[in-house]
Amino acid sequence: MGSRPAGRILESSDLSRPLQAAKSLALVLSACSSIILVVWTLLRCRHGFELTDEGYYLIWISRPWDFDASVTQFGFIYHPLYLLTDRNVALLRCANIGLLFGLAFLASYALLWSLGRQSADRSSRAIWLCSAAAAAASTLVLFSPWLPSPSYNSLALQSLMVTAAGAVLARGDRSAVSMLGWFLLGLGGAATFMAKPTSALVLGALIPLYLAIAGKLNLRGLGIAIVVSLVVLILVAGAIDGSPFAFVRRIISGKQLSDLLQAGHRLGDIVRWESMEMNHKSASTFSYFMFGSFLSVGFVLLWRQYIWPWSVVANAAILIAIVLAVATIRYPNPSSDAVQASQLLGVSLGIAMALFILPGWHVLMTRELGAAVLLLLLLPIAYAAGTNTDLWAAAGRAGTFWLLAGLAIAVAAAARDRAWEALPLVAALALLIPCYVLTGAMEAPYRQTSALRLQTLDTELSEMGSHLLLGEETAAYIAQARKIAADGGFRGGDSLIDLTGTNPATAFFLNARPPASLWMAGGYPGAMDYAIEVLRRTPCTILAASWILLEEPSSSPVSAPAILQRFGIDMSADLTTAGSIELVRGFEPRRVKQTLLRPVRDRETARLACDVKHRDGSDPTGGH
Repeated sequence: MGSRPAGRILESSDLSRPLQAAKSLALVLSACSSIILVVWTLLRCRHGFELTDEGYYLIWISRPWDFDASVTQFGFIYHPLYLLTDRNVALLRCANIGLLFGLAFLASYALLWSLGRQSADRSSRAIWLCSAAAAAASTLVLFSPWLPSPSYNSLALQSLMVTAAGAVLARGDRSAVSMLGWFLLGLGGAATFMAKPTSALVLGALIPLYLAIAGKLNLRGLGIAIVVSLVVLILVAGAIDGSPFAFVRRIISGKQLSDLLQAGHRLGDIVRWESMEMNHKSASTFSYFMFGSFLSVGFVLLWRQYIWPWSVVANAAILIAIVLAVATIRYPNPSSDAVQASQLLGVSLGIAMALFILPGWHVLMTRELGAAVLLLLLLPIAYAAGTNTDLWAAAGRAGTFWLLAGLAIAVAAAARDRAWEALPLVAALALLIPCYVLTGAMEAPYRQTSALRLQTLDTELSEMGSHLLLGEETAAYIAQARKIAADGGFRGGDSLIDLTGTNPATAFFLNARPPASLWMAGGYPGAMDYAIEVLRRTPCTILAASWILLEEPSSSPVSAPAILQRFGIDMSADLTTAGSIELVRGFEPRRVKQTLLRPVRDRETARLACDVKHRDGSDPTGGH
């Protein structure tokens, strides 16, 4: 046998029995941390419900074909999953998380394999599996506001994971792996468009740039990806609207409605980078993770013969921290702020710092590695593109890509026999970030009044039979709303015009059909114009039979009497109160009274009055 190259890390067969045992234990501890974190999140899917955003997600997923205008198509994409889970919201949430974890694992393992396969052995594959699992578990930072139901956000991140896997696997040859890469690239691009066209627009610029830098810009492969993407889009368009032309009209119509709302989704607002500043606490945490990953990788470089015993100690500490969080022994002052997820970037910076101090580090930076790192650093920007919140905070929810950028650099070093052992340790260290973020999310769930662990009332959400464990205020609201509706003669499928601007969940609880838009959101400058246009697009036969939901005090600029009068509905004469509900919620105004009104006028008379208003041009859109 020839002598080993200088700096080579000992392979599995070279390790003594105690070191081999330490290595196995370290990997098992790392895997346990990932598994416990994911299982904890799945178990919490039975708890809590947010009445605004999550209500919008579920009413869209449960009856997507009721609406003919939409920019995002996540309702159609997740509808089969909704049916497969038998309309069970808790199972639907679990399926969403499982799908995200699985696709993130695919992307993570594909990255590790593509960059390290040439120097891999059986031992390294075990390291890849644990590292990929930890990286995949880091995607749980997506749920920093605790909105676990499927949405355009989860679909965008899942789609970008597919795209990333395809990008790193795609090559210029005709191997099965390369063909799979180009196929996934096309599939991910189409799915990203279905989630957020703005994200697809940014992705359309990133992928050719990546392929060009990596030297993988291959016309045949690119043609495969484009064809796959077009075929998928055409098939989905046919399934949704019957033809691509009708599908395009749907998107244009949805964009027009969105522009009326003035919610910050215009093309000019595709990037809203307001600030990258962190408070003192966040900046300190960022530094801790950066320094921790720097030390972990540096330890391998300097004293690699001791890395496995140290890895056992470090992974045991990480596992204990996660178990304590699961056992509701909470971190001090946990935060669900999305900016906390950006700590994943700190881990990557620490890895880069440790490796770039090596002599000859520039040799590691091949075209393929440089392109992969650039792509992974920018994919969170693609995810956040088009958001109506700060881009930096939104990008943090896709911070797994930042972590993968650091792991890509470590894998490149490992290919030169320098840092294989650091991968599972650094990836496990990163698990503390989603653990901390989820602890904050579960202790102060978005727009809810109590921690998830305190929400224990078994509540039936709708006549579909789905149950969740909820807090006292939300459970009481759902029960009262369903009772008032049933006593007033409301039947599943009846139309409900929600003028609260904050409560689309009520339509889901009652199995109601909203008008032309599933949620007339309040709180935006164009809410009144939006509501008028939505009702204008609703047939008079539906308006004549619609129930109305109002809220006092109202945070919406929509004036219920004024808007209903435009369509021939007199609130005092044509509607009667079915009942009122006191609602306590987790945002201002915290205590409101909602009133459900039922129509009492003859439906034909109401329809004719609506038609007259349209003919007279009384509505500001001209009654088209």
